[in-house]
Amino acid sequence: MQNTTDHQNNDTPIAPEIDNPASVDLGSCDYLVIGAGAASLAFVDTLLIEQPACRVVVVDKHAVPGGQWVDAYDFVHLHQPSVLYGVQSKQLEGWWPSLLLRGKLPWKHRASREELLDYYARVCAGWPKDRVQFFFDCEYDFTREVGGDRVHRFIQLDGSQAFTVEVGVKLVNGILGECKVPSQCPLPFPVSDVQVMTPNDLVASGRREAKWTKFLVLGAGKTGSDAIVYLLHDLKISPDDVSWVVSNDVWMLAREKALGWTQFTQALLDADGDRAQALDALLADGIVVGLDPVHHRPSKLRLSIIGRDELTLARQVKDIVRRGRVTKIEGSVGAAEVSFDDDQPPLQMRSEVGVAVVHCASPGPFNDNTNVDIFASDTQLNLNQIIVPPVCCSSAMLAMLESARRAGTLDSEFGRTLTGATTAEGALSVLKAYTPGSGESDHDLLPIRQLAIWLALLDQNPKKGLAKLKANRLSLMSIPGTKLKIYENLADMVAKSAALRTTPEDAEMEKALLVKMEALKGR
Repeated sequence: MQNTTDHQNNDTPIAPEIDNPASVDLGSCDYLVIGAGAASLAFVDTLLIEQPACRVVVVDKHAVPGGQWVDAYDFVHLHQPSVLYGVQSKQLEGWWPSLLLRGKLPWKHRASREELLDYYARVCAGWPKDRVQFFFDCEYDFTREVGGDRVHRFIQLDGSQAFTVEVGVKLVNGILGECKVPSQCPLPFPVSDVQVMTPNDLVASGRREAKWTKFLVLGAGKTGSDAIVYLLHDLKISPDDVSWVVSNDVWMLAREKALGWTQFTQALLDADGDRAQALDALLADGIVVGLDPVHHRPSKLRLSIIGRDELTLARQVKDIVRRGRVTKIEGSVGAAEVSFDDDQPPLQMRSEVGVAVVHCASPGPFNDNTNVDIFASDTQLNLNQIIVPPVCCSSAMLAMLESARRAGTLDSEFGRTLTGATTAEGALSVLKAYTPGSGESDHDLLPIRQLAIWLALLDQNPKKGLAKLKANRLSLMSIPGTKLKIYENLADMVAKSAALRTTPEDAEMEKALLVKMEALKGR
């Protein structure tokens, strides 16, 4: 728990300075992967499928695999169904016949934190030990210059050992999209004489008993709504004893109707890039929801998915504070004062026993990453997202693309036509990071173009890429009856280029892609 005015971000451990840490030479590997979270592990798994002989070293600051799930609160579950999450080679939801016999529908299963950590531990344990080496509790310094010998260095968090390894193919940065959770991100403003809790602390503290009689929840994203549901449903706190600071109302996907983020992309294209019109259509169809979209239309579009029962609970909280961002919280005996920006009046809270602040305001997947490159150079690959969430499918697709590059099976000639690049690496550099819900229509439609680029460059025959997607459990295309619609969507983008304000360069690229995607017409 946090009860201090020292709020420096400590989400990344820094190895202590030791003059002469023991040096360990690991020899060589093909890929050095930094991070053992969802993106990195999905990448490594598909890499091993596409390149069974490759050698990989994985480095992570945590003690076990799982990335954000290691730091997350105990009651967290996946937003989306487990069937589209994890790695390509192993089901997360379990064996379907077993689930059905227990009366559970596989596509409704949403893994818990415990299930996810167990799953990733089993995934890593199942990989060939002569192909993949793990170094947990270790840190890689991206600011450190790598010499011409391509020898990279990382260090144990306690500073006792430094490891070196020669990387034959690429360094893979798998932490750019790292999800930052409250337990790793102290509040960025002064707090004094008030008990600050993260969702992790809610579980640790159990029922409130006589500790607090009022709760102030900060944050309107997935973590915030999860905390509200946990307080009301699990801890049996009265909605009248909860205040919820919502600096910006957010659009959420309705779990019962939403297939995923792709529905927003499709609605945006159908609305000629008009974001408000697209959201109105999704709202009318019950695909997106908000806390009170009629009186407080959401201004932010986030990744969170919420169930009807969860939304009903969240709406029971009547004291929703919409005064902008919090700038300071000061406490006194049985009271707390919350200050806001833009000269908004402060919030006064009183309680006979005390006020507990529940911190749910971390950036989540919307961290401060400004690196948009994917194939950054011939020696580095960044696991930024290229299509709609979840990130796992993007990472698997990048592993396929990287493997095709290494095998020499990319359609390099089309790459030269498309980008003017003289090398395969240069053609692949056209792929850029996609940030969902950016607020810019051209960027929000980027997944359509990037899916076409991926299909076009992976092989001379785009049908091979489609076959790979259908065979990959992480892809929506693995669901029977799902249509790719890449030719039809790309044709719409070309026809609507003026309305979408497509740049001349991108318009020409889309026309060239459309010709090649004709092989996938109607599929």
